[in-house]
Amino acid sequence: MADLTTPSWNEAIRLSNVHDDSARKGRSTRGGNDSVVASSALTSYSSTSGDYLSLRRGARARYIGQAFWGFVAGKESVTDDFFDDNRNVNPDLPPSHISSMGMFSLLQSLPTKTVSDALLEVFFFAVWPISPLVHCPTLRADYDEFWDWCRNSDTYAPPRKVRDDPTFLCLLFAILYCGASAAPAASWMGANLQGVSKETTVNQLRSAYETSLSLCRHLDHPTFNTLVSTLLTGPFLGQLEPMRELTSISTTIRLAQSIGLHREGSWSALSPVDREIRRRNWWYILRLDVQSSISTGLPPCCGSESLDAVDMMDAICDEEIGDLPDSVAPSPESKQSIALMFAIGCSETARLQSKIVTRLQSGRALTQDALRELVTAGKKIQQNIDTLIARIPSQGIPERGIIPSRLANASPSTHPSLYKDDANEPTVLAAWSRIMLTLLKFDVAILLQKPFLPPPDSSNLQSCKAWTSMAQLCVSYFRTILPIYQTPAFSPYKWFCNSYYGPLQCLFLTITYLHCFKDSKVVPLARYFVDEVIEHTVSCDQVAQPSAERSSPNCQPPAKGQMPLAIRVLVDLHSRLDSDPGLNNDPQSANTVTDDYSALDLDLASIADLDSLSSPLLLD
Repeated sequence: MADLTTPSWNEAIRLSNVHDDSARKGRSTRGGNDSVVASSALTSYSSTSGDYLSLRRGARARYIGQAFWGFVAGKESVTDDFFDDNRNVNPDLPPSHISSMGMFSLLQSLPTKTVSDALLEVFFFAVWPISPLVHCPTLRADYDEFWDWCRNSDTYAPPRKVRDDPTFLCLLFAILYCGASAAPAASWMGANLQGVSKETTVNQLRSAYETSLSLCRHLDHPTFNTLVSTLLTGPFLGQLEPMRELTSISTTIRLAQSIGLHREGSWSALSPVDREIRRRNWWYILRLDVQSSISTGLPPCCGSESLDAVDMMDAICDEEIGDLPDSVAPSPESKQSIALMFAIGCSETARLQSKIVTRLQSGRALTQDALRELVTAGKKIQQNIDTLIARIPSQGIPERGIIPSRLANASPSTHPSLYKDDANEPTVLAAWSRIMLTLLKFDVAILLQKPFLPPPDSSNLQSCKAWTSMAQLCVSYFRTILPIYQTPAFSPYKWFCNSYYGPLQCLFLTITYLHCFKDSKVVPLARYFVDEVIEHTVSCDQVAQPSAERSSPNCQPPAKGQMPLAIRVLVDLHSRLDSDPGLNNDPQSANTVTDDYSALDLDLASIADLDSLSSPLLLD
């Protein structure tokens, strides 16, 4: 790790005061008391309500709604004081709740500049395309400015942004940790990382990141930087059991609401870049909420009003985000981003999935009209995804497993240009995104069709037909996703598979089919794909396990080398395929399944509607 020459916090403050005094002498037009300006709040009002976003020094933001007991119109500055512990703090000092000396001592945990540069590049080609939660030009500029200060820390003050908001260091450690965790094996053999221990680097960066969150008291005083840090690192910290994941997501949602991500009407004082990045993060959180709901069978934490309160993000590259009003659409000539197209597809799908899950878990039987409405919405989403896919350049047909060797055998070290977010040329990212967008169409079809599956019974014609239809859909799903596991060029994105529930759901449905319908003509092909996907699922989990062990004392992850419970159950069911007589005789199942399925009976028109949603996805 780097032996950085960093000043103490007192030295940094002294340097910053000297620097700021010099700067003031050159500004004859600026009058008044700087401390008053620095400590005063900027209030941004919603055009549709009295709710507002209070913005204060140190990147502190607090959303305050009319329902708050301390809210009085016209007295917002007093209302702010109920939430602000730092209102009387010297503006030349960071917020008092942050352990600044502890934060700056963490700089000793940074890798060398060369290693950090390499990890940042891994973040940009392996993590950001899937989680585009930061503005790349801003991050690069802040990163370069930070390292410029590190090289000259004996004579220059820390960057103003770091002094005002030390939580930038949380984001810095989070990004380097993500880069180290996602880096494929080939990256560690490159010139800049050769000889560097991946396990040691990952563990030290993780420890520094978690310590930085603690020193900033993230849960008590969240900032946008700390929230983004938790979203980025989540997939790399190891899988929690479903209920722990649920409480983690609900906390994240509350923190996001506290800084106003859920109400776009309160963002008027923010820059176009800040508004766009907020949209990306809010929709990412909604995606996590839906995934958590499907993983636990519980209703989403975000209500239906959350699905339309924030505009969808734009598919333009970060460099193209300008000063256009929100009401003005980006120019058709704006450079497009494949990463943002993928994010839009995921977010639009999550919006519909949230509506479906909420309807299914409302406690009321789903009417035929409501089902047709959801099926129509599902078809619309599939059409929108097809439109996105058509905008992504392609060589071959990746979503059907046809990937040219030029792309399939590429790597970031040998063909870095193929991993760029370039919507004008066929790239590895483009091929991966087309496949993953196609899988979203399967996710919607399965989510709508699965609740209407009758109990598996090979002697019942209706059950045979319904389950065979589902098995065929799952087989097509497996055929689509297998290249994600098997293609060497996709290795930088493999980490994403560990947090994606889709393969687990299809494995369970198909294994159930294999247990209960042994004479079906679909069995041989279904068995082949189940064997393949089980092997890849276990392999991906084992690869992720060494760097995924949680060190936080508040978390209790599986023991080292132990698979998550869901995978262990599926592996056990798979191992019984050749010996178990079937799941129909499972006494536990008999005790937990009701005998009356009349509430789920479908008329012929509804069955045809569901078939029309899934039939285009079936591969020959």
